[in-house]
Parts: sequence; structure tokens; C-alpha cells
Amino acid sequence: MAVLRAVGLGVREIAERLDIEEHDVRVFSPKPQENVLRRRLSRRALNALLQGRHASIGGRTVAKRSRHLVEIASAYTWDELLSEPGVGSVTANQIRLWLEERRSHLRNAIEQ
Repeated sequence: MAVLRAVGLGVREIAERLDIEEHDVRVFSPKPQENVLRRRLSRRALNALLQGRHASIGGRTVAKRSRHLVEIASAYTWDELLSEPGVGSVTANQIRLWLEERRSHLRNAIEQ
């Protein structure tokens, strides 16, 4: 359920996919986990940004890159994020939400 919530599915959609009652989704969905996903990036997301194709935007060292994560992440398109090793839709969504929280966004594929 946490994965389905993280990718943005609502209670009704999750209930239909798992063939359970909506009430059960509400009860068993980890509410605090949603906020954690948006406040901090997972190790997988951090590794993808710090070592990925756009990491050099932040500088030569990991320390400098870590201070410029928003710039690095916003240089990605959705498809580029998904093509990074270890990044699936959950991690990509986590990065997208993290950027939105910081008033930024992923680059549109058209903006190339």
C-alpha cells in the first residue's frame, strides 16, 4: 500500500487494485510514511542524483553536489530519471514530490 500511495494512487484506486475495502486501505496505509517520502530523499534517490548524468552540474565533489541537489534534480526529465540505475517510478515520484516541495520541477522533455 505504501508504494501505491507513494506513486499517487488514491484510496479507491488502491482498494480496487488490491481487491479490499476502502476502509481497510485507510486503516492500513502508513500515513506518516507519506510525509517522510516528501521531506527527505531516500538513499537510492540521493545516489541517483549525486552520481547520475546531471551530477556534474553541482560540482566535482559529493559535498558540492549535495548543496546543489535541487539544480541537479531539476535538470532531469521524467524519462531520464527512470533510465538511471536503481530508479523506478517510486523513486522518480519521490524526487518529483521533493522538488515540488522546494518550488521546482523536473524538466519537460520539450525543453531539451
